[in-house]
Amino acid sequence: MMIRIKVFTILALLALSYDCKAEESLVVGTSLSALQVNELNSLVDSAVESQGIVGHSVTILRNGKYLYSRSAGVNDLNSLISINQDTIFPIYSITKLFTSALVMKLVEQDKLDINRSIGDYIEVLPKNWEEISVSSLLAHSSGLPDFFSLGRSYSENPADIIALIEDSPFVFETDTQVQYNSTNFLLLKMLIEKLYGNEFTEVVNKEFIKPFRLRRTQFSDVASEDSNRVASNYYRDGNALSSSKTPVLPEIMFAATGLQSSAADLGIWLQLLLSGQYVSNKTLFNAWRPYSLNNGLVSDFSFGWQLQKEAKTTAVGHYGGNILNVRHFIVRNDTRESVTIVHLNNGGQKAEFNLFEYAYDLAKTVNSEVVLDSMEFIKSFTANAKTDDIQALGNKYQQFKSIAQKQNLNIEFMINELGYRFLSNQPEIALSLFKWNLDSHPYSANAYDSYAEALLATEQLQLAKLNYAKAYSLNPAYDNIPSIIADIDRRLAESHGD
Repeated sequence: MMIRIKVFTILALLALSYDCKAEESLVVGTSLSALQVNELNSLVDSAVESQGIVGHSVTILRNGKYLYSRSAGVNDLNSLISINQDTIFPIYSITKLFTSALVMKLVEQDKLDINRSIGDYIEVLPKNWEEISVSSLLAHSSGLPDFFSLGRSYSENPADIIALIEDSPFVFETDTQVQYNSTNFLLLKMLIEKLYGNEFTEVVNKEFIKPFRLRRTQFSDVASEDSNRVASNYYRDGNALSSSKTPVLPEIMFAATGLQSSAADLGIWLQLLLSGQYVSNKTLFNAWRPYSLNNGLVSDFSFGWQLQKEAKTTAVGHYGGNILNVRHFIVRNDTRESVTIVHLNNGGQKAEFNLFEYAYDLAKTVNSEVVLDSMEFIKSFTANAKTDDIQALGNKYQQFKSIAQKQNLNIEFMINELGYRFLSNQPEIALSLFKWNLDSHPYSANAYDSYAEALLATEQLQLAKLNYAKAYSLNPAYDNIPSIIADIDRRLAESHGD
């Protein structure tokens, strides 16, 4: 595939062809050394050249002001149109950050108390839903059944969707676990529409798109043939990479997903948000405090933002469609010292490419004081995994676990994701990681499910069955498990000649 790379200097970005000049919103901050520019350019270009990304665009802010941007690759597999800072991407779940900001504004205006129950604001809810706090919805710790699992064809009437799942049991007791859940943001959409007195799309237009002059930001309520719009590229049916048009999503999903935007627009939106021009810095930073669960652990989400708070650096942000990432790194809890990464990507990357690590490498190039112990562990573990010394790797894991416990970090999902990196090529390492994770989180359905998958991959059928059954007993929302167990039973029977 021909690779086309377009570099945007500060002057180029300030000359964006908006009806109103972009520089009215975009403020240039500090400069980079020639070495830093070369390193950043290499990171952007190599992601296309060696990691398989079809096309992507990166914008970086430092201390809330514009610093750098660069784009590489093409819009889709069949196009020679170069990606640029104005290219429109579906941003998927990054939409949730806009929803979060709307909730922050309501809090700041004393129209909403997130510690109060959702039933205090919305009257048409099932009785057993009414006592869930708004903060639990934002932290994905509600335990509500997820309507997204029902399929992809939805009524636009929230009452119809609620009626479909209101008799379903809670996945877990509220504020005891965390599970990413579309029902949470359906209720937040209803809440926002009631308190703002308007449809969600109009609220976003009035609060952000028009005043921030986000000329390339809109909801995906209509299909568009705009040539400056990407296709999303995913591997399907094994190793076949295919392109698909920007999905047209139902409005019922719009608090959770559905916005389209560009790297330039997101850079402007984040700059204005971080500068306190939408909500105060105090409100924003309060939103990034860890959300504590009833068992003393903390949620991976706070106020709708994914949160990773460590001793040296805090990272907040959100992924989109498993191929995009917005991440804001705060150094030493000093909100005046930060690096913000906007990474819009249309897919195609290799399995080993990790969005968070990529953002971390970009941020660390800008400011070497961006340090996350968890990321340093992953890099060290991955480098040492080539030796296949399970005992040494186990010692490394235990050392990191001790550091994590001192910082009250919830590392379950991080270790889980690390395990999947090794499952195909080094399954014994994956098996060890999943087992260590399970030992540390004995009440996690996700930990049992992942360990079972590794056992199945290594043909330990009976143990896999037992762990799948345990995962299902802890969380019936894992509704694919009964069919997996049935298939294991069939294979066991065949192996015994039954």
